[in-house]
Amino acid sequence: MKQLSSITFIAFITIITVESCKKPPAVTPGTPSKNNIKVTPKSDTSTILTVNTELVGNWNIVSDTISFEADTMYHGKAADHYIFTKYGNLYIKSALNNYIDTAIYTITNNSVHWINSYWSEGGAIIKGPSQVGAYQIATISDHSLVLTQNILTPEGYKFELIALKK
Repeated sequence: MKQLSSITFIAFITIITVESCKKPPAVTPGTPSKNNIKVTPKSDTSTILTVNTELVGNWNIVSDTISFEADTMYHGKAADHYIFTKYGNLYIKSALNNYIDTAIYTITNNSVHWINSYWSEGGAIIKGPSQVGAYQIATISDHSLVLTQNILTPEGYKFELIALKK
């Protein structure tokens, strides 16, 4: 009996030693993490469909016009897009400032707004969540979408018009 207790004690100590010596999971630089555990941003894995699917699809950026302090008009490049999924996920890629966004969107009345999971601007990864002001859906058809935003910031009014096409 004493021998069985000794073997159990040695096995217990061995397990504790092995577990405490394991390295924490590797985290890729720039990947959102919590307590050294890799956090994967919400992706298109939900099983709950959005009620309003009129935005669903891959929309290419035609232009993005911003009037704020100085006017800027950006014409989309070939890979620039807004992808609205049927599960409420939004993926944005724009060569303007090397902008990439992963977000969850909702449509209310005639506007769409989203909350970022994380985004990258100019190559710097910024961890979310952060809420984007609502964009009004100015025009929508099978092949054309125009979003506008007019908000007051501490620096003054900002107006943006995003023209997209399928």
